Amino acid sequence: MEFALTRLWDQRERSMLTHGAYQDFGGIAGALAGYAEDSFRAVVREDEIPLAQALFVQLARPADQGGYTRRPAPVADMNPAALALARRLSPGKLIVFGRTDEGTEIVDLAHEALTRHWPRLGGWLDDSRKFRSWQEELRRDLARWKEAGEETGALLRGSVLEVAVEQAGHRPTEITALERAYIGASRRFARRALRRWQALVATLLALLVGTCVLANMALDSSQTAERQLRTLASRALADESSDRAHHDPGSSIQLALAAWNADDTPQAQEALLHSHVTGEYLRASHVGLWPGRATRLDATADGRTLVVWSKPAGAAPVVLSVVTGAMDGSPGSYALRGAPTGDVRSEISSDGNLLGRRAKSVGAERGRHRPPVVGEPAENHRTPHGRGPPGQLDRSDLGRHSDHGVRRRLRPLGDSNGPSYRRLPHRARHQADSGRPRRPPDRLRQGLAAILRPTSRELVPHLCSSAGRDYTEEERRRFLPAGTSSGLPCENASPWRGAPTAD
Repeated sequence: MEFALTRLWDQRERSMLTHGAYQDFGGIAGALAGYAEDSFRAVVREDEIPLAQALFVQLARPADQGGYTRRPAPVADMNPAALALARRLSPGKLIVFGRTDEGTEIVDLAHEALTRHWPRLGGWLDDSRKFRSWQEELRRDLARWKEAGEETGALLRGSVLEVAVEQAGHRPTEITALERAYIGASRRFARRALRRWQALVATLLALLVGTCVLANMALDSSQTAERQLRTLASRALADESSDRAHHDPGSSIQLALAAWNADDTPQAQEALLHSHVTGEYLRASHVGLWPGRATRLDATADGRTLVVWSKPAGAAPVVLSVVTGAMDGSPGSYALRGAPTGDVRSEISSDGNLLGRRAKSVGAERGRHRPPVVGEPAENHRTPHGRGPPGQLDRSDLGRHSDHGVRRRLRPLGDSNGPSYRRLPHRARHQADSGRPRRPPDRLRQGLAAILRPTSRELVPHLCSSAGRDYTEEERRRFLPAGTSSGLPCENASPWRGAPTAD
């Protein structure tokens, strides 16, 4: 109103205040705006306009319902350049100085209507509304921090601190010293908290790394101990496999495989190789068919009937065990009574019905110069009665068709004064004359004979006979007496590679 009346007085006509003059300067609002603009231009230079803008923006705050209200600013919070400009604008009634009830000197707008009717100030306030809203929130946080005794709990954190740092960087001249100190204290606390967090993370990482290293060391130690145990187990299994190789070949092979699976030690390799060589043609392993360790074997050509000479542990006498069904997977055995004692030689008939024997001493007394060979004797080696020479067991008695006349001349088994025979029980016999072709021994039976009797001369011609071929020249030289012939059938002759060595 004062500004309007002043303008009307200045535009009076013949000492009269007219309504036309009031309309010309825009009424009260126009009078105020015109006055403010004239006063501003009279004091502020062109280069001081940004400083003047910062000054006037700080003297008003955004209202909740829109618009702006006056905000008195303490003189102590103003920078010297803005304070000097405010003092220069004070005589023109745009800015006024005063004091609060507490005696604090303040700077304020002359009238709140300037925020509504002065276009220059209204434009500045609209451009700074967002900044001024944030700044007023910051000042409320600052007041709470001061009231709390500057406790760290009232400092800015997180995204609020990031926004404060960003705003302070964009408009540094409009941030007071107290506001700047508050933001600085918040930043320092945040950096300390970050360093503590980093130290905690580093400690946890160090502990984690240490735990991983210890766990790896423990794992390596455990693996090393496991490898050592596997190595010891492999050696123990290999030793046990070697111990059972002769009397329990099936278990020996399984133990060798277990040793190799435990650890690939040289002992396991040796046991596995030995089991492979000795059991290459092994089809089955049966335990408990005869007592003790086998010392000799008499077998039919097809392996259906075996007579095993075994020596039990201790001072027990030699036991003769008849084994049948070994080639069929269902073996059975029983012991013969009246087993002969002393140094004797025996032979089983080709049909498995008879077991013949003679004392080796008989042949020695008659001047035998070579170990006898069981087979068909040559013609010049037969006696006028059709029997073989002294010291040799006549195979004519053990062929497919038994010579009952010759058999009667043999004594029952147990008489040590000459050749004798024994008829095997019915359960050990098989029908040799059933019309079925006799099967030649395969490698399993040859290998079995070779393993149990590795120095037997007499099995070689017997097996050659069953295979349906004559002796090879080397076999003839090694196994037949000089000047004799085998008299065996010669059919599809092929050398037998598994022949045992001579004595």
